[in-house]
Amino acid sequence: MCYLPGSNLRRCPHGNVAADFITFANCAKEHGLFMPFSCQEQGQNLKNCIRKYFEDPEFEKKMQEEYLEERAEYRRTGISKKKRERMEALSQLNAQANQQQSK
Repeated sequence: MCYLPGSNLRRCPHGNVAADFITFANCAKEHGLFMPFSCQEQGQNLKNCIRKYFEDPEFEKKMQEEYLEERAEYRRTGISKKKRERMEALSQLNAQANQQQSK
């Protein structure tokens, strides 16, 4: 399994991972400090679900390609993906404000 920078968990197919995460989170909230002892089964289910995606060669290749594209774009422009997304959101807000003012 290859480590790729960033949180690939956010990019995981969210069907089963999200359901297992919610189950684990609810157990943790319910048991508080005793969570490590009381929620072992839910935690193991979550780990197995995540592991299934991260050990999948196709998923790994997809994540690696996305990372390399983001890195190449950063090297070309000097602007990170996060900053570029913020700039795009700000320009959209400005466009909406200009449209409302012109009406």
